[in-house]
Amino acid sequence: MNTIPRTKDRIALGGGAGLYPNNHMRQGSDPVCQSKGSKVYNRTVWLMEQIDREQRLRAGAEKLLSAASNKKIQVEIANELKIVNTNLQALWEEMADIISNHHSTPEIHQPKSATSVGLLHPMIPLSMKETSFVDFLAELKNVISSHYHENAEEYKFDLNCLTDMRKACCQPLYGEDGLEILFTYYNQLYFVDRRFFPSSSNGPVSFKWYDSFTGLPYVQKTVGFEKGGILFNIGVMYSKIASKMEVKEPEGLNKAVESFQSAAGAFQFLHDNFLYAPSVDMQLASTEFLVQLMLTQAFECRLELKLERDTGVDALAHLEFAQESSAVASMYVKALSMASDSVVSGQIPALWVQLMTCKMHYHRAFAHYHLATALNLATAADASFCTGALLIRPPDDRKLDSSVHFNQLMDDEEGRKTMTKAHLRQSILAFEESMRIVDKHRKFAKFHQKLKTCHDQSLSKFSVLEEEDDFTELFTPPEILPKVRDQLQPILPDFSKYKVEDLFHRLGCIAIFSARRMWTVPRQVTLSKKNGEEFGFSIRGDSPVIVATIDEGSLAQRSGLLVGDFIIAVGGVDIKWTKHDRVVAMIKLCSDTVALHLVTPIDHNYIDPSQPPHCVAPQTTTECLKQEMEFTEERKEKPKSRPTSASWKLRPFNSRSKELGSDNCGFSPFSGR
Repeated sequence: MNTIPRTKDRIALGGGAGLYPNNHMRQGSDPVCQSKGSKVYNRTVWLMEQIDREQRLRAGAEKLLSAASNKKIQVEIANELKIVNTNLQALWEEMADIISNHHSTPEIHQPKSATSVGLLHPMIPLSMKETSFVDFLAELKNVISSHYHENAEEYKFDLNCLTDMRKACCQPLYGEDGLEILFTYYNQLYFVDRRFFPSSSNGPVSFKWYDSFTGLPYVQKTVGFEKGGILFNIGVMYSKIASKMEVKEPEGLNKAVESFQSAAGAFQFLHDNFLYAPSVDMQLASTEFLVQLMLTQAFECRLELKLERDTGVDALAHLEFAQESSAVASMYVKALSMASDSVVSGQIPALWVQLMTCKMHYHRAFAHYHLATALNLATAADASFCTGALLIRPPDDRKLDSSVHFNQLMDDEEGRKTMTKAHLRQSILAFEESMRIVDKHRKFAKFHQKLKTCHDQSLSKFSVLEEEDDFTELFTPPEILPKVRDQLQPILPDFSKYKVEDLFHRLGCIAIFSARRMWTVPRQVTLSKKNGEEFGFSIRGDSPVIVATIDEGSLAQRSGLLVGDFIIAVGGVDIKWTKHDRVVAMIKLCSDTVALHLVTPIDHNYIDPSQPPHCVAPQTTTECLKQEMEFTEERKEKPKSRPTSASWKLRPFNSRSKELGSDNCGFSPFSGR
């Protein structure tokens, strides 16, 4: 005989297995494990264990791939990496959903509200590119010491900030905060590139990115490769935002349309400005396909928005919906054609191809349904508009029966009825084909129910028009002319919206103190005036000031100052960012003795750019002379060769200054003694 637990052991819950009547927990069980918070925690722990397992499998497969020499074995390992990549993407998707307190199906997002008769259906978001951890502190502190001749320990905090910024980009939350993280790091890479990566060679940091389609790893030492991966993830982030948008209200649909356009713009920018992508997902054919896919889904959301707003039931309204639905179907045909490209084919998930095919048939069915409705409501005066919406040539070049004349069908009521039935039959067949594809996937149960509702609606209208003694053979109707009222274009990324400051601002003006410029080791020159003589030099410019002229036989000339030297410190005080007037005042305050820290450019003449660089000062160390010789060797002309497929380069971009701001560091004409 069951007994009710003691009062102190009773815990009221909301129902579930193992409960006594009146929702009491069995004595001896742990009620905390049945709580919602505990279930989420246990699921999160399980996901982290699975992610760790898949990452270890991937690491082992990578080592096997690098060691294997047999082509057959390499293909098998690549296939295993693709499976592991798919599993990891699904696990990270579910983890992100738990964190953001939303539940959605990985890879394909099924909207929660799918009960209306509109075009509410699953969207195709992309998957984030994964990357490995990079410790900038360990990689860049040697550059600061050897190239800039600065104390690297003073920049430890800045290097750690850069490391944390990149770490946050690895798995950003889906939303505006995640976009801000990606854009901020992308803009900061502009300064990292100029500060630490010479234009003529690979940089000191290796970036490892995994192909979003195949899961294969690729490693390069260029910032262009890093920026390409971040830009790809920006496009993915926009697609995630659009796919997870609540579309019950027009504001949500508008946001989804804009987000898909922004995703297309990110991939368009990637396509237009980056070349020689090593991974499949960022090659030209792939980015073209992604732009087309994002724009197609933007048109879908806008069509749904029109269906929500337009409550009219006249023939012309249905005719417009028919043409726009046909246009969306044509866009999916184009996307499927791009997906069959030799580069993309077999690389993108098969589920994407199936869903695109399903939605192509779905939009064709919707176009035929709306045109049939327009014909059913049309009068003789509206017949000409319906005629203009049709392509005279039927599909697969089959001609209409000789006894049927197209114009006659549209002129009289009986002919329009025959044409209506033909379009309804095409609608029913297309809906059935869509349902056949969706039947393979249980995750699309809501979408399947919607297709069933639309199919039954078309079948009901066809049954009303069908007469028992009507033995007329229905022909295949002409295709519907695709037409959209307003074109949607990709929205290019607005980098200026996310302002950043150079983390390594203290190194000096980026136009002068960068990895692409060469200068001597800093040297100290002490000028001591005697018997009222002058220092004998003038300076000009700002941040930093430059030695413009030196008097013949003056104290400055005897002490080793050179025309073109940059003054980086006065009396031990750093003046790389000090204005001209302030530097003059500091020198005057030193009275008769002033200690200057100088560097001499060895690759550029800042006084007269048309002239060769000035000679290196006599006080130059052996290390500086070696540096100058290495630079001279780099300046020698080399035979031009075509970049390999594994090299990344930025295309010329004329509006570069508009993207991140100008880095010019001009000199004012004022000079003083």
